[in-house]
Amino acid sequence: MLRRVSRSAAAVLLGLLALSCTRLPSAATVSRDAFEPLAHADSIPLAWGRLIAVNENSTTPSASLLWFQDEAGEIRMVGFNHSTGRFWTNARVIRRH
Repeated sequence: MLRRVSRSAAAVLLGLLALSCTRLPSAATVSRDAFEPLAHADSIPLAWGRLIAVNENSTTPSASLLWFQDEAGEIRMVGFNHSTGRFWTNARVIRRH
């Protein structure tokens, strides 16, 4: 009897959980202007702001990803190749509204 009540309660709980779920908004598509060319492969423009994070690149172990945030809040990510000592030629730009 207790097992039957437990199963019924679990079924009701799962039903309520399923009804309370809402669909997440679809991921925003990346526009073509989401990349910005880097003028010099050996320096970062001062206008990019301060360095906020550095992490490893999981697909390229010899590279790190550097994240910058400017005064307007825009975030830029550029890779640094440890083998060559140079930055990648394009930076990803995350624009904020």
